[in-house]
Amino acid sequence: QEHEATLLYTAEQTGGKALLNAQNAELLPVVESDTRSYYWLGFTPAWQGNDKRHKVALTVLTKGLKVRTRNGFLDLSRKAENSLIVESAMMFGNSPDVVPMAIKLGTPVASGRKEMEVPITLAIPVDAITFVPVNGKNTAELELRVAAVDTGGNRAPVPVIPVVLSGNEAPKAGAFVRYEARLKLRKLPHHLTLAIFDPLNGKILTAETDVVPPQK
Repeated sequence: QEHEATLLYTAEQTGGKALLNAQNAELLPVVESDTRSYYWLGFTPAWQGNDKRHKVALTVLTKGLKVRTRNGFLDLSRKAENSLIVESAMMFGNSPDVVPMAIKLGTPVASGRKEMEVPITLAIPVDAITFVPVNGKNTAELELRVAAVDTGGNRAPVPVIPVVLSGNEAPKAGAFVRYEARLKLRKLPHHLTLAIFDPLNGKILTAETDVVPPQK
């Protein structure tokens, strides 16, 4: 039911058709018949980048005709677009700009009855990020995202954490910058995917690791 509901919802939102159950027996003829009557209609909205959703309604003037179309669009901000790009790279690794990043996991420590704190250390390669002069220092302003999935498949919202690296001297080629953080998670086994995003060059650095909760 969950799988069918997902297909039905996706089809409804995009103006498509969910081919389920008995329609599977004649899948190709149904697809061929449906796609022969496709038309592309487009328009250019006044983009504002405010992350608001807008409805789209399409009507036909000739009687007897039916139309399926997407029912709206989301006016994404640049930050939201970046989040989608980074989260796609985190989950599927399908971005050409993804760079592997080393991660070291510390010993998880219980934090209350149901939570734990997990120390992590990232080795960020300076060759993959952009430093610019800011107030007399070489500075890189980055974004850290952390995706955590527990053994039940539950995901927490992916936060966007600002990371600022700065130094008096320009970093040497081939060097790494160490970044340390402590993550608070539920006291369950987790798979972590972490991503550093550089808005200036579009590079995405990712690292993955598994977390085992502290023993009782």
